[in-house]
Amino acid sequence: MSNHAPDVPQALRQLAGRRPVFHSEHDFKFALAQTLQEKYPEVDMRLERPFRADGLRQHVDILIYGPHGVTVLELKYPTRKWSGTVGTEEFQLAEHSAWDLARLGFVRDIYRLEKFAEYFTTRDTAYQASAVLLTNVPALWEPPRNKTTHDAQFRIHEDARLKGTLRWGTAGAWHSGNETKLSGDYVMRWENYSTLPGSRADAPAQLRWVAATVA
Repeated sequence: MSNHAPDVPQALRQLAGRRPVFHSEHDFKFALAQTLQEKYPEVDMRLERPFRADGLRQHVDILIYGPHGVTVLELKYPTRKWSGTVGTEEFQLAEHSAWDLARLGFVRDIYRLEKFAEYFTTRDTAYQASAVLLTNVPALWEPPRNKTTHDAQFRIHEDARLKGTLRWGTAGAWHSGNETKLSGDYVMRWENYSTLPGSRADAPAQLRWVAATVA
C-alpha cells in the first residue's frame, strides 16, 4: 500500500494510450478516475463530491482519499470542432470557441484548489491538488499575437506565469468580478497527449494538456 499521492501526469500518459480522445468533459473525468483507481486500488474515489469551503457549498470533479491523505482534481476539456473515428468509435467534438472563458475557468479552478487547501489544512489532512486542462485548441497553448486583450493576465500558453492578483480587462476598464488572487506561483508547461487523424484543414489534430499543482 503506497503512502504517496497519486501521480496524475503518469496516469494521463497511461490513459492516452487507450483513450486518445473523449466525447465530453464528463467522459474525460470518468476515464481518468477509472485509470487512477486501477493504478491505486487502495484509494477511495469520489466524482462530483460536494462539501463546504470558503463559505460556499462546492463540488470537486475528483476527490481521492487514501493513505497519502487527500488529492483533489479539477478538469477542463475545451475543444474546437473535430469529427473522426478512433478504432471503431466515432467522435463529434463540439466547438466551444470562447477561449478567453476557458482560460478564466482554468485559473479559477486553481484559485478554488488553493481555497480547498486551506479547508483541509485546518483538519490536519495532507493535501495535494491539480487543475488539469486537456484541449485540441492551439490558441490555448500558443503565445498570443495581441497582448492587450481583456484576458491577457489569464493567458496559459507555454511558459506563461500565473501569480498574484490577476485582473480581467484593460487599463482603466478592469472588471472586478473576474479578478483572481492566487497564493501560489504557476508556470505553464504543456505536454502532448495524442494526435488524431484529420481536422477541418485535413491536418493532424493535436491534443495537449497542462496542469497546475497545488500543495
